Amino acid sequence: LSEKGISPVAVLPAAEAYDVKYSDGLLYAAEGAAGVAVYRPDKAGRLTLLGRCQFGPLAQLIWKPEGSRFAVVSARTGV
Repeated sequence: LSEKGISPVAVLPAAEAYDVKYSDGLLYAAEGAAGVAVYRPDKAGRLTLLGRCQFGPLAQLIWKPEGSRFAVVSARTGV
């Protein structure tokens, strides 16, 4: 991110990604029907999948405060 705009560092193909959060050196992604994925980025921009959790119909929003052990995920279903 600069005055001239956003420059991509890396591209990771995913079927869908509704929301992402970078926290404590890890990237958390709400990937819709695929659930929540946790990746570790390296200095070259490559992402290593550390784990995935599927719950409910969709993962659309993710919130992960710095230093927290937990992430909050919403399917935007009102539940």
